[in-house]
Amino acid sequence: MQELPGSLTIKTHAELHGRRSHPLYRRGLFAVLCVLPVLALLNVFGQHATSTTVAGSGGTLQVEAAKNLRGGLLHQVRMTVTATRDLEHPQLVLSPGMFEQDSVNSIAPDPVAQSSSNGRVVLSYGPLHAGQKLTAWAYFQVNPVNVGTRSFDVALNDGPHPVALVKRKLTVFP
Repeated sequence: MQELPGSLTIKTHAELHGRRSHPLYRRGLFAVLCVLPVLALLNVFGQHATSTTVAGSGGTLQVEAAKNLRGGLLHQVRMTVTATRDLEHPQLVLSPGMFEQDSVNSIAPDPVAQSSSNGRVVLSYGPLHAGQKLTAWAYFQVNPVNVGTRSFDVALNDGPHPVALVKRKLTVFP
């Protein structure tokens, strides 16, 4: 057999002595990489919705939304107001965290007015009488580069008067 060039040796470079465990390392690394999508499919990092209800003076506010999301996912936030007394100017006040690196696809039903107050989005609706319900849906898409935890609060106001506040956190995984 001819001489191998440079510092190459027959035992190490031709017979591959000492490399029996290399396929195991590659297979192990591949298995670890495959676990992440499987966990995502099992909704560990998913968009499983949870509900939070707060009763206040004049009404009850229920917010149903995901606590954990992945970048790129579409998700829905459902806000249900049940008036326990007449609300002349019901408003849903959404924290800036709801819009941070999220694209708003739609809000239904459309509010009578939409404005901003101290960086918060205010959705104003028509009067609600005691016993009436208002359900509003907001549809978002998470920006893929959005990662981290932020506040996801929703307040119910009757004009300038606070009625109920739901405090939530949202965690976005890559």
